[in-house]
Amino acid sequence: QQERAQGSPHVCSSTRWSSSGPGSRLMSAKANRSGSSSTPSTAFSKIAVNDGIVGFYRGIGISLLLTTCYRSTYFGLFNMGKERFFPDTKKTGFLVMWAFGTFTTAIGNFVFYPLDTIRRRLMMQAGRSDVLYAGTTDCIKKIYAKEGTRGFFKGVVPNVIRSVG
Repeated sequence: QQERAQGSPHVCSSTRWSSSGPGSRLMSAKANRSGSSSTPSTAFSKIAVNDGIVGFYRGIGISLLLTTCYRSTYFGLFNMGKERFFPDTKKTGFLVMWAFGTFTTAIGNFVFYPLDTIRRRLMMQAGRSDVLYAGTTDCIKKIYAKEGTRGFFKGVVPNVIRSVG
């Protein structure tokens, strides 16, 4: 799902809306009682009212870094591996090339998943009155202090499966 324009208002509001429903484990009980975003337009409105235009671009720096690193790794691994392992791609079967592309996609997603975690957490605070992270560095420090290295990889397996499926 890395093809989307990460950091755009649409991605920010849809990320916020998709995980803000009643009973969502990403929202605190207090936030759920105070009224969650029941539609994308409600999420969009909440962000606009609470944060202004800046709220739609929370996490854009880490999003651009993530996209650049992920794409560079994916294409670099794929092209380097293709030249090394499959010198004559016309003789290589479709399924072999598909499996190799899937493998390089999975590696790219796994390696850069911590950046995706940071991006999502920054976007999730858009429209909230209680801001959890002052920025990217603060987000990294708080995740590491509270959850350790594993906190950056929560949900990596479903993400890798989704990205290669």
